[in-house]
Amino acid sequence: RSEIERITEGEMCHVAVDMVGHQNRTIQLCSELTKRGGKVLLFGLPPAKSEEQMNIRFVDLSRNLSYVCAHSPEFESFRLALELIEQGRFDPSTIFSHEMPFCKFREAYDKACNYEDGVVKVLLAFPE
Repeated sequence: RSEIERITEGEMCHVAVDMVGHQNRTIQLCSELTKRGGKVLLFGLPPAKSEEQMNIRFVDLSRNLSYVCAHSPEFESFRLALELIEQGRFDPSTIFSHEMPFCKFREAYDKACNYEDGVVKVLLAFPE
């Protein structure tokens, strides 16, 4: 939190993105890093065997945060993500913990679904 405060000179983030499965601790962290009236984007699926509900703290609601959930994102969600990448405001390479060739799709899928080997996100690479 202190690093975000330093970088934003205390303003905090206009938008925070949770792409690691909506576990309560990441939702709370995103909420804490977002300025009053900001947005918290929740992309992806929570682990099937973990928390059965997501909790949003009252203190975060009282700061007028907007939560945008994208379980199966509409095209507009991808458009926003692409805009952030194109503008250099988000570097997606930082979220990938593993890279595997596309021919190993099934192995990559199993690894991601079962959270094996400390996986966060798997990038599938296509042959050139």
